[in-house]
Amino acid sequence: MIHKSVFLTVIVLFLSGCSQNALISNKQPGFKIHNANKLKFSVPTDSGCPAHWSDNVFYIFASSEFAKRLSGPSLFNLKDDGFVKWDSDEKKSRWIEATYQDEDGTLYGWYHHEKGPVCRNRLPKYYAAPAIGQGVSHDNGATWFDMGFVIDDEPNSFNCDTLNKYFPGGSGDCSVIVDQKKEYIYFLFGTYGGDIEQQGISTARMLYNDRKQPGGKVWRWCDNGWTQPGINGRNSPIFPAVGDWHSTKPDAFWGPSVHWNTYLQSYVMILNHAIDPNFWQEGIYISFNKNLDNPAGWSEPQLLRKDGSWYPLIVGTDKKKHQTDKLAGKKARYFEQGVSLWEIEFFKPGEKIN
Repeated sequence: MIHKSVFLTVIVLFLSGCSQNALISNKQPGFKIHNANKLKFSVPTDSGCPAHWSDNVFYIFASSEFAKRLSGPSLFNLKDDGFVKWDSDEKKSRWIEATYQDEDGTLYGWYHHEKGPVCRNRLPKYYAAPAIGQGVSHDNGATWFDMGFVIDDEPNSFNCDTLNKYFPGGSGDCSVIVDQKKEYIYFLFGTYGGDIEQQGISTARMLYNDRKQPGGKVWRWCDNGWTQPGINGRNSPIFPAVGDWHSTKPDAFWGPSVHWNTYLQSYVMILNHAIDPNFWQEGIYISFNKNLDNPAGWSEPQLLRKDGSWYPLIVGTDKKKHQTDKLAGKKARYFEQGVSLWEIEFFKPGEKIN
């Protein structure tokens, strides 16, 4: 059960050298889900599925430890292009969870990698800790060059006595989006390690102009500023965990997916909500924010759908506007783990919901 009091007030806790805060606006947009014809990716997916357009071809990546690329004339007509290739360490797991394409066609991607084994004292159980890396591609994501980790956590922040099924700590399950002015690249991601005060949905950013050399350029939100490094830094979660990820009763959001909505003129984030060490899904939630540079501006998460599957995703379908998982309008397709049975419709604050 989410403790809404966490989100209805400003919380300031001086713990581990960082404060936590969440400021909620009551002027939220509305939304409605409609049933739609089934749309399913032809390959398994266990992560976010980023998309982009190039020369009127729609590309989307679906990952289940390793990433595959799908392509076609639209979201509704895709073929499997096979596994993407990396320049080195090809067997290293990389879930490609976010992309951004420059005007010159250069494609940047951000992946979730699970480093392991960690916590060897817990063997024979295998534990891995997520980290976030960046890659670059010059052929629409068929092949990638690994640029290294940009968000990673100290091993001493791992809880090797965790009751969690998957992670003793780490940061991952990310969404990455460039702001409208192309000043910064923003990261929204799950933080699983350290004390409960470090856990939840956290944010970081990098100067847009640093995208070609990202090493050491990402800064996490902490103490009301972008003050902590992406590598081994601390966080002030924008949606703090209520129950410790490593206890019998975790209560936390994870796996954010963010897009800019042209109809609302707002960023929209959808989230998983787990209340069990096995990541049992209580529901999928939605939040809104006009400005990514204001982490406290995200609205109180509203229930979008009870239960549901992991990795919710909204994908815009207007081909003329080149909509993707990062850009959508009044209506879009809504997915859960690579399957869409619904269309989502958005309404401005005060607009009547039909």
